[in-house]
Amino acid sequence: QLSQVPPWLKLPRRCHREGASQSGGFRVQSAKYMVVLGDCSASDEDDGYSTSTEEFDWRPGMSAYCTFVLGGVVRAAQVMVVEPGVLQSIVAAPYDCGIAASGGWLDADGACELDDQQSFACSCVGTGERCRVVFHSIGSEAVIATPMLGCCEFRTSKGKLGRPTARSVMTAYYGQAEEKAYRIQTNCGDAQDKPFDAVRTAPESVAFSSNSVILIPDLLTKAECQMLIDVAEQHIAASSIDAQPLQRLPVRELGSATDEFATHVIRDRVIPFFEQELPHVAQGLFGRATGLNGMRLSYSCNEPAVNRYTAGGEFLIHHDAFSVTVNVLLSEPRSFVGGGTAFWPQHQPEASGARAPVLLRPRRGTAAIFNGEVEHAGRPVESGLRHLFVASFHLS
Repeated sequence: QLSQVPPWLKLPRRCHREGASQSGGFRVQSAKYMVVLGDCSASDEDDGYSTSTEEFDWRPGMSAYCTFVLGGVVRAAQVMVVEPGVLQSIVAAPYDCGIAASGGWLDADGACELDDQQSFACSCVGTGERCRVVFHSIGSEAVIATPMLGCCEFRTSKGKLGRPTARSVMTAYYGQAEEKAYRIQTNCGDAQDKPFDAVRTAPESVAFSSNSVILIPDLLTKAECQMLIDVAEQHIAASSIDAQPLQRLPVRELGSATDEFATHVIRDRVIPFFEQELPHVAQGLFGRATGLNGMRLSYSCNEPAVNRYTAGGEFLIHHDAFSVTVNVLLSEPRSFVGGGTAFWPQHQPEASGARAPVLLRPRRGTAAIFNGEVEHAGRPVESGLRHLFVASFHLS
């Protein structure tokens, strides 16, 4: 009777039947997850096992819930776990949890166009209909089993409730989506109710100070991102330099206006962010929490810069050894395949040989800010063109 359950979905040792679901199966729930199994014999009898005394790992294809935050607006949603992890998980969410071109939720204020994100049509269990999903990357602590009243649910193209099949979701993520999932803030972690996301790179983490990456949405506008790309490409076209998979273009070589703009970004956007949102961090880094723009600004060699990645371009694992590093994705995510920035725990050199626990693929214009001891690497670009604004700096 479990013939339609994917072979990689392992059942827990203990479960609790909650009765027949709309799909004719039953729900299996534990302290860590919930999954609806199709075409199973339903039972209303309690099997005597507790749902709160034992934890189980999430598995791909399991149904769950989480609460997303976008521009300060909270949206609870039913999701399907795609790629679970200790610190970061990939989930498929209903189409209504897509990000609109306006930067808000897809259906807010009549918004009907996705941003750079893509949606994918997946087959629904038992109905023959299809529903559209979007993929998000979130902190694993935000994935819960407890159902949420009034949350966004998966719906068919006709507006009916419909759960996508695990097989079609996995096929979409590893195929059409090319394993791309926007990192999106949730209501869990160190940055609750904050205009930024504090991403943990190790179980023990302190926002920015230790094993942490701060994501600031829309530090640069789309127009500003495109301006930096255009200037970089004009410089490449006018130079006689042989194209390399990774080219680092210092902004001072891209014209005085570009150099001034880069300084403006750091002095008028990044530094005030520390004063307003992380004053305790500023105090520890620079010896003061206010008046930071009165201090001397110094950069890492040949930075700020625009990093230009083509097929095969990558940046090997390293740490920057400056007080603050700022990375901003300039390109539309769909303009390249591969890429992303991988992060490891700091001060743990033995971990650098292992698979990175966190791989960030943020939205265009989002800044990733982290301290100089954080181990990170630019993942290889498989095809297309990826541009990144980078700047590591001290204040003294």
